[in-house]
Amino acid sequence: MKKFDFHGAEFIAQNKTIRLMKLFGMDMEPEEWVHERSVGIFNVFASLSCYRPQLIRAVAEKNTFRAIFEADKKLRYVSLWEFDRELKLAVRQDYVENISQDDILLNRACMHFVLRNDRLQSFYQNNVSCQENIGTWKDIEHGGFFLSCEEGKITGGATPFLALKNVRGEGLVFHLEPNGNWQIRLKTQAFGFGNGGKSHVELELGQREQQFAMRLKPGEKFFLPKLIVQDLCGGLCNSTPNLHRYFLKNCGSRKEMPIGYNTWYDIYDTMVASRLQENLQTAKELGLEQFTIDAGWFGGSIKEREWYDQVGDWTEKDSESFGMTLHEFSRKVRESGLKFGLWLEPERVSELSPVYRKNPEYFTLGDNGAYPEIFYKWKIYEQEPYDRVKQLICGLIETYHLSWLLLDLNFELYYDETFSESYRYYRAWNRLIAEIREKYPETVIEGCAAGGMRSDLSSAKSFDCLYLNDNVNPWDSFAAYVQGTLRLPPFKIDRWCCIKRGADEEFGTGKDEGRRETVAVTSGSGAGWGQAERVSVNFACALALHPIMSFSGDLRGLSSAQKEIVKKYVAFQKEYRKIYDGSILFYESDDFLKSGNREGTVFLQYCNEERDISLVHAYRFMDCGGRTFVLKNLKRIKRYRVFDPIYQKEWGIFSGKELTEKGIKIDLSGDHSARILCVE
Repeated sequence: MKKFDFHGAEFIAQNKTIRLMKLFGMDMEPEEWVHERSVGIFNVFASLSCYRPQLIRAVAEKNTFRAIFEADKKLRYVSLWEFDRELKLAVRQDYVENISQDDILLNRACMHFVLRNDRLQSFYQNNVSCQENIGTWKDIEHGGFFLSCEEGKITGGATPFLALKNVRGEGLVFHLEPNGNWQIRLKTQAFGFGNGGKSHVELELGQREQQFAMRLKPGEKFFLPKLIVQDLCGGLCNSTPNLHRYFLKNCGSRKEMPIGYNTWYDIYDTMVASRLQENLQTAKELGLEQFTIDAGWFGGSIKEREWYDQVGDWTEKDSESFGMTLHEFSRKVRESGLKFGLWLEPERVSELSPVYRKNPEYFTLGDNGAYPEIFYKWKIYEQEPYDRVKQLICGLIETYHLSWLLLDLNFELYYDETFSESYRYYRAWNRLIAEIREKYPETVIEGCAAGGMRSDLSSAKSFDCLYLNDNVNPWDSFAAYVQGTLRLPPFKIDRWCCIKRGADEEFGTGKDEGRRETVAVTSGSGAGWGQAERVSVNFACALALHPIMSFSGDLRGLSSAQKEIVKKYVAFQKEYRKIYDGSILFYESDDFLKSGNREGTVFLQYCNEERDISLVHAYRFMDCGGRTFVLKNLKRIKRYRVFDPIYQKEWGIFSGKELTEKGIKIDLSGDHSARILCVE
């Protein structure tokens, strides 16, 4: 037996396998009574006579641990761990390699962990369109649970994120970076009889097994999803800032995101020239920097069909839609001083589209869902279809001088003919996006999938930003954002402030509220204006503030007073977006907001550690008066100026010790009110 003990982890090489006994100080495998079939750090099954690869060697040096296993001198399994002591996390990358002269059929490839069952609790998120990122702590019931995604929608149904904690508050957080369909399986195991029996928990994370029968060629490697494992540090509110620090440290340079307007939540795919022109003029007046046309601009050769029937026909509609050609309208946007963007769904192709009719061999069947029509997806893992999709995207960027391209996905990819659970598809897709971003470094490439159905860490790395939620009700969108930052860096998330002119009426309960103008926002859990309610424009803008701020809806009817308020928030965003972009996010506790919850107060602190500046967001939904909020991560002996940067109000000078121990009282008069403070 050989022991490797470093960075809070303890590995034991024993009986030709590796056992993980501790991780960040938390007890893992119980050495004395785990069944032989449960030990080890991986689980792989392939068309070989040897069921379990045997340990060849294990090496620990500096911050890395590497273990190499082989089976029948035909298959090699490598597990590489890199530890970051400061951030209290480890990045694990495993792969399977065919070292034989023949094809090998790979049926299972999962990372494996064993934990003592000390009354464990779990935190994971359900994720459906318009109700994204809904999670809470819950006891682990006997038997365990299984998490996975829909076909090709990487966060459809659930997110690749799991936190576990024991009765003492010790715990781990697991973040998968999927490369196709994924799974997380947790199962309880018991040995012995009655109350005297022993139990533990087995956790497996990796490629989904449902239709996984991937043929590995000689010399080919299959990379399991990369895994980030964090020390829970007593709670998600403590561990999540380290995840944000990790991405700030490893994401490289980031674009400065313009403040944009998207046409979708005006009248959806209907293009009315006069409305477009007026919203463009209002966007310019408000100080916005980007104007993006959403779905509805295309389908020039497929007449009188719905927009989703026209996907694949990326020729512009006739000039009546814009009062001019789309090319001319894009020039008009740029001449007005704004940048121009388009929506595109390149992965889905209608059976009616010319490209499918001409080259059906480039496509394989997709999932039609509730649509009566038949849709296909490109075989982008083959060279010719890959080149055609790349040419399409490059052509649109160059033709319309796009500074923003919103890439959507509104259907499931359906069954994978390569039997790799979309591994080959996503390896090609991520490579394609990387090539596009490298070729057009000034163009923002945003990822979307019917809202947040592809809002995973791999996509966050591939795209400049991700659109998180089609439900633009401000409370629900905010809740989806707050829980989304548990597994994504805030500076990668795009949210929209979606408003229309409301009406003058009584609002709020505070005595000094009186009558004031309101704006209409969407209501309910859907993705549209079927229901609406009214809020103050100040609250709507404040709730939408975060590293990337965008607008949608009908801006034309805003009153002069409302426009002045929007201008204040736009000016603030422009001045402080670099602070937001380099910030980590602190929360009060693990009582994270959930969709539909409109009670209490919420406190967020964006902390730019490099510049030692914090932006404090305090929101009152439905609760009593002001509250005292305790700040985090400030220098105790430093004197900080606290002020309201939007309404130019000074709050005073405080020491870091005062702010982190006694806190600061923020008066929030009236339900649905907000306050933004700068601490520098």
